[in-house]
Amino acid sequence: MTARFAQILALLGLFLPGVAAAADNLLYFSTKLNVSNIEKSIDFYTNMMGLKVATQTSGGRVLEVILTKGGEKTAVTEQAIVLAYNKERKEPLVIGDAFNNITFVVSDLAGLVKKLEAAGHKITGNPAPRPSATPAAKQIAVVFLKDPDGYTIELLQRFQ
Repeated sequence: MTARFAQILALLGLFLPGVAAAADNLLYFSTKLNVSNIEKSIDFYTNMMGLKVATQTSGGRVLEVILTKGGEKTAVTEQAIVLAYNKERKEPLVIGDAFNNITFVVSDLAGLVKKLEAAGHKITGNPAPRPSATPAAKQIAVVFLKDPDGYTIELLQRFQ
């Protein structure tokens, strides 16, 4: 790793062994998704994924809805999904090939899969536990699905 790259990582608060952080107050906050139907997206992320609407803002043509696990009381303290709806957009959304997925860690993957399938969502992947490649868990189970706009959602359950 070059010294310049190490400096950039440190400025961003990304810690690597032997790299001091200059900005230790950096906190990841949100992922913003452009959506084509705000009602369908809110329904999916609240009723299927269990998030709560924390706040909504409308700045002219764009409506933004911030979703967190804790809802309104955690609007600025929890990681969030921000749904951005452009009221004037006529053309369909195009999801580029640079975006991969959004991952949610869940405690009952099998139960959530049943709920999602009952609501008509197609699940791909095998929910059976398998060895984990990270020290966060001994085993993991992973499945995938699409949100109403086609963004890939990964659901992950960790087993100790």
